[in-house]
Amino acid sequence: MSTPDFGLRRRRGRRRFGAERKAKMEERKDKSLTPVCDFAERYRELHGLRLHMPGHKGHGEVEALDITEIRGAEPLYPARGILRESEGNAEALFGSGRTVYSAEGSSLCIRAMVMMAVARARVGAEIEWLRGESLLCCCPTAVELTAAMAKRKEPPAAVYLTSPDYLGNRADVRAAAEVCRRRGIPLMVDNAHGAYLRFLPEDQHPLTLGADLTCDSVRRTKRCRC
Repeated sequence: MSTPDFGLRRRRGRRRFGAERKAKMEERKDKSLTPVCDFAERYRELHGLRLHMPGHKGHGEVEALDITEIRGAEPLYPARGILRESEGNAEALFGSGRTVYSAEGSSLCIRAMVMMAVARARVGAEIEWLRGESLLCCCPTAVELTAAMAKRKEPPAAVYLTSPDYLGNRADVRAAAEVCRRRGIPLMVDNAHGAYLRFLPEDQHPLTLGADLTCDSVRRTKRCRC
């Protein structure tokens, strides 16, 4: 079973998350915080004959936790059972309206965000790059966003930011979200390198700052039990 390292998160509404996060965590306090790991540990302790993939058959300390979609583990699409329970834990932790896991890296989550935005706007996918001359520094300012939108006859289907970018620069997501909110445009943030932002003394996660959709990668930024 591929460990669900990546998450696509959708914000619910435009309200503050503090009370909602607290309520969700309270609802889940009697449930396992690590349902996927708990299942893998229980399966390892059975020491059963593994007549299924992967081919290493659980020989090795790490390999013993590497399983496939056996009964109880459930498939990822659509998630149910322990995977859906784990997604629910992530929703409570990050305050998202819905969190879904992906086993194909952040790229799949980014494509999903773009497809959702295009489907919502019912338009063709035509990309307009800001700071397109740099593939590493990808943090346009709110002023640049406002100027770019002013030049357009029609509003874009969505605004997409990479923050933090590959050099560690962070966009002013709160300001960008305000620009988008005034125009009714969803803000999508590739936050693959910034899952830790939720756990700073002052929460700086894009969802908290006003983004509508984010892609997070726990594998890239912090150790985590799923």
